[in-house]
Amino acid sequence: MSCPVCGWELTDEEKAKWLVLGTIQNPPFANLAREVLKSQGIPAMVISRSGFFGNIGLSFNPIFAGGKPGTFEILVPRDYADEARDTLDMTIGDKWQPEEN
Repeated sequence: MSCPVCGWELTDEEKAKWLVLGTIQNPPFANLAREVLKSQGIPAMVISRSGFFGNIGLSFNPIFAGGKPGTFEILVPRDYADEARDTLDMTIGDKWQPEEN
């Protein structure tokens, strides 16, 4: 299995080790977060929880039902969590909301 966003190949063991690092409300900042993390060698995925229509948040699929309009989750492997938080704090600051993990 690979990440649908960045193409990173995941083993079964890796799939169990990913966590939601935080959320971003703005699509350009979500993309920036992923690119910044990747540039630092941190595997990252950004998943839209906004439904099929992105920012307007119409959730026709139960997978997205729990999302808020315009919400994008940032996922990283647990082993990279601290480094990823520091990187996002330094680069995008208050444009992202860290999860309590």
